Amino acid sequence: MSRQDRFAVVALVLLPLLWLWPCTFGDRYFVSYDVNQFPPVSTTASEAELQQARAGANYDVTEVPVWFLPELEYAHDELAAGRLPTWNPRARAGAPLHAHGLIGLCYPPNWIALFAEEPAARLGLVAWINLALGGLLAFGLLRQLGAGAAAAFVGAALFELSGPMATNALFWMRLASFVWLPGVLWAMARIAAADRLRPLQVAALALAFAMTGFGGFPPFAATTTVFAGLWFLWLVGMRCRDADRRQAARLAGTLLLGLGLGALLTLPQVLPSLLFFPESARPPTPLWTDISGQAFEPYGLLTWFMPEAFGHPTAAGAERVGYANGAAQLLWNTRTNADGGAALPNYNYTEYALTVSSLGIVLALLGAVLGRGRHAGFARVGLAVALGLGLFLPGLQLLFHLPLVQNVWPMRWPAAGTLFVAWLAALGFDRVRAHAPRAAVVAGVVAILAAGLMWWCATLPASWHAADGDWLIETLMERFGSDRAGVVNHLQAGAPAGVDRVAQGFARLAAAGAAGAAWLGGAGAVRLAAGLLRGRARDAALWAAVAAAVLQLGLHGASSNRGAHAARTRETEVHTFLRERAAALAEEGGVTVVRATAVPTGPWPGQLPIDGLRDRNYYSHADARTLQPLRRLFDRYHTELGLGPDAGALAAAKGYLTQTLPAALLRHPWFDLVGLRYVLTNEAGLQAPPYLLGEVVGPQLRGRGAFFVHERPNALPRAFVAPRIVPLADDDAVLDALTQQDLDPSAQAFVVRDELPEPAPDATESEPRAVTFVTDRANEIVLDVGPGDAQALVLTDAFLSGWTATVDGAPAPVTRCNHSQRLVVVPRRACRVRFAYAAPGLAAGAGLAAFAVLAALAWWGLWRRGSR
Repeated sequence: MSRQDRFAVVALVLLPLLWLWPCTFGDRYFVSYDVNQFPPVSTTASEAELQQARAGANYDVTEVPVWFLPELEYAHDELAAGRLPTWNPRARAGAPLHAHGLIGLCYPPNWIALFAEEPAARLGLVAWINLALGGLLAFGLLRQLGAGAAAAFVGAALFELSGPMATNALFWMRLASFVWLPGVLWAMARIAAADRLRPLQVAALALAFAMTGFGGFPPFAATTTVFAGLWFLWLVGMRCRDADRRQAARLAGTLLLGLGLGALLTLPQVLPSLLFFPESARPPTPLWTDISGQAFEPYGLLTWFMPEAFGHPTAAGAERVGYANGAAQLLWNTRTNADGGAALPNYNYTEYALTVSSLGIVLALLGAVLGRGRHAGFARVGLAVALGLGLFLPGLQLLFHLPLVQNVWPMRWPAAGTLFVAWLAALGFDRVRAHAPRAAVVAGVVAILAAGLMWWCATLPASWHAADGDWLIETLMERFGSDRAGVVNHLQAGAPAGVDRVAQGFARLAAAGAAGAAWLGGAGAVRLAAGLLRGRARDAALWAAVAAAVLQLGLHGASSNRGAHAARTRETEVHTFLRERAAALAEEGGVTVVRATAVPTGPWPGQLPIDGLRDRNYYSHADARTLQPLRRLFDRYHTELGLGPDAGALAAAKGYLTQTLPAALLRHPWFDLVGLRYVLTNEAGLQAPPYLLGEVVGPQLRGRGAFFVHERPNALPRAFVAPRIVPLADDDAVLDALTQQDLDPSAQAFVVRDELPEPAPDATESEPRAVTFVTDRANEIVLDVGPGDAQALVLTDAFLSGWTATVDGAPAPVTRCNHSQRLVVVPRRACRVRFAYAAPGLAAGAGLAAFAVLAALAWWGLWRRGSR
């Protein structure tokens, strides 16, 4: 390794600290926001504490503090107890943990946090490792393709610090799946360049391909798979052109061997996910309208030049320019509804931040036009495919009919194109250094002129609005077919009194344009200087520009990756009360809670990591059935509740609750069936008519608002024995029965007739049988059932594949009842029932992966013997 290579490697390892040093060496946690700014903690917090909690908050990354981190910590606890973390009993009525993949339990760098005493304290280190891997793998790819050390460093640094890296850094599973794209391409390029078969290169390809699957984010694993397939076709095609079909076939076989081995290695993670998602709330085959509705808007390409033009996630709360009602987004939006009418924008900073610095874009354009060799053609093709799929262009959009492509929202494809932008930028850098003065001068002049044009264009909407305050309103009235009040209310939603959101949005656009123009003009000036200067002066100008590009990307990434002061909810009297009640009711299966208000609102973030407590508002992947009865309740009673007909879809369409529940709805007996005992609210008086939520119990927090815990009086225990089984025609009939106002929740278990257990027990009017929880762990539940005539044991946990049951040690079938719950027919005598969970596909996936490793080792041994 040359001195230049060593310098590049060290620099690429250290560059992520431009963003991460406060969370790696400082006192902040690498999570997107501090949940202590929300109730119940915020109720008694001081102004200084709230300001500290809100500092640097990135609300675009919603899931990390309330889903990913709590599940990572729970997985840590389960492993410490000697159990596999495959099920999360705290989420709603229970949900798979490992199978959804987003915690990335099989990804080795994640083990640094997983096995740490405090997992949250190691997330910054995990992000540092992933970012450094991205840079080093991109550097290796570019060097393999023949780029000089300097050009490879520039391209790798631009990729490592790019917008997609910065905005996805807090999502450790996204980052882990994304950074291995250059590693897969590098390993394939090394195999293609080798003069003979080299098993270690095949193993490197298998490992790199496996890592993108282990990372935990299927969309980015899918994009890597697609581009690996295109690279495969490119390399084999080049070999076929330059050599003969026999050599091309040999190369194809070697590449397929490495990719196939890597695919087998991923099966401990991928196979459970493939088996779970058909049962999840997310459809395995998205609707075409859903796919097209997630296209990357063309105006988003402006974020190459001015990344903050349309809003920023760490802007101050109420003053922030909204995404869905941002003036610029609404003005340039091209999305349509199924009926052809205009739809609201789907802009999100995390998905749209594409910047690779102004210098990077100038170099990439130069490389795209003048780049030769080093597979520049593939970089152009890869970028065109990424942008074409993202923009949902005619022709390329047909690829979304393919199974692998259709499961990646279009807006996520341009992120993968960043590697090809960096690739072309490396070619452009080499071109400038290779004494191409005319190209450098032309590029510099064009960049300076483009900077001036961009600055001027960015100021136009603000000047139009200043001249005529109604022009945008009238334009949007015509486009959306709305009246004036509707447009104004949408534009001004959430704005403080006296603040013009349109003027604010256009002012942000103008400021972003001015900043982008300054960076772009500076990059152009350097290009111009590189064409006019000679020798060391030219090199000094180039490296000054590279340093400026690193600074630009460092500032861009640091603004959205500040981390938070705290990673977990601080303990309050409410937490203590709920923990005590869950322990006191452990023999009944603990307690279930939900958040409620008079009218549904967005729920305050934060989970309740308490043993024996199930949170109906838990934000995570869910099964398709658990909340369908709730949606039917909304559909049936939305008029009485004063809600719109889409209230159910707004609250529960994703399989988890995205809103608080209306307090008056909680009087329905279905909530008794699911064991809802405690209701958390920050509104007073909900125990009175018309809500009748139940008496206030436990601590009452007052200060900045208030916080109360209500106890519902008739909640059933988590398991009970129903006196009869009622067969119904289908799921629709079951949902209809469950949502009747006169439902007697403990009187029966509703079963779809075709799923009726054999033999079905006779109905009885006997006294209820005692049911006691003896063991209540994530993957194992043991119940003691007292004697009696009733035989339909109902466990209100989620019915999903992987759960089995025994009665006194003998296998017993588990039947789906009450649409989403579990039913086991028990004998009339006292008995012990054991439920056990094994994630479907985990054992088979681990076995196949182990077989692949052993087969590869055996093949390597035979190869070595033959080579001798």
